[in-house]
Formats: sequence, structure tokens, C-alpha cells
Amino acid sequence: MIHFLEFFILSLLFIFMRMNDNAKLKFKHISWYVVLGMAAAFLIEVYQELIPGRTFNIIDFIYKSLGLVTGILFVYLLKKIKRKEITGEIIKF
Repeated sequence: MIHFLEFFILSLLFIFMRMNDNAKLKFKHISWYVVLGMAAAFLIEVYQELIPGRTFNIIDFIYKSLGLVTGILFVYLLKKIKRKEITGEIIKF
């Protein structure tokens, strides 16, 4: 669970550091966030192989990846809701 939360927060920081309130989430930026985040998750797991008593754990990698993607989807939904509230449209999911 902690791995999920770490990368959820990391994804929020990735996105919020690069955009303002009027910015749209561009696919190019999102794909880079996913690639960089998954690379970081993978490298952390590989690095653990160098620490005595620690091993690469695919489950940890999956939780980290899910946290990353969930964070990006969370920001996307927040932006969509905020945009709908500003324009006065009815929010449909």
C-alpha cells in the first residue's frame, strides 16, 4: 500500500509542477510521466537486488505502477470536473 501511495503522490507532483490551472493534459506529457515513473519504479526494484537481504519484487513494481497511473487519472478527472463547473455544464461520468 505504501508503494501505491508513494507513486500516487509522485504522479501528482509530476503533473502539478508542469501545469497551471488553464493547462490541458497533453498526451505527450502524460506518456513521459508514465515512462519516467515506471522507469523509476523499475530502477528502485533493481537497486534492491544490490542490498543484502532485499530482492526485486514484481508485486511492489505493480503497486508503484498502479499508483502512478491512478494519480494521473485522478488529476485528469479533477481537471474535467473543474472545467465543467466553470462552463456550467452538467457533469456526466
